[in-house]
Amino acid sequence: MMSGDSLVIGVVAEENADPGLFVFDVKRRKLRPGPHLEGWFQYQGPAIAPDGRHIVYLARQGDLFRGIVAQLPNGNVIYRGPLVSPLETDVGVDRTEWRSATEFQMTIDLSFKVGGRVRMRGTLSPLKVVVDTLPPGHT
Repeated sequence: MMSGDSLVIGVVAEENADPGLFVFDVKRRKLRPGPHLEGWFQYQGPAIAPDGRHIVYLARQGDLFRGIVAQLPNGNVIYRGPLVSPLETDVGVDRTEWRSATEFQMTIDLSFKVGGRVRMRGTLSPLKVVVDTLPPGHT
């Protein structure tokens, strides 16, 4: 993901490396590790805001998951979504998108017992997040 005209932010997802982010400064030609992402479930890719200032990602806490919004480049968490029981599968359970540099949406598929999905829609500055549960089959 390009941030402005000088930074490239990427995901490290190699078998022999700790999962995380990296930041490459194009102008200075310097590579550095990105911030630690609290609880990041590395098998689900994060979504970086178009301006490179925020990131939304799926975090794991035990058997439960939640959506998190954090600032970049420092990784400070500004929002933690509700803990939910995710769908029992080995494929993607979340969909995350930035509709603009300040508006995001994340959905997490819920377990078979619960059904449906939880949706978090939010805006930054000021931070406002609406969380609702969608029934099975609702998109």
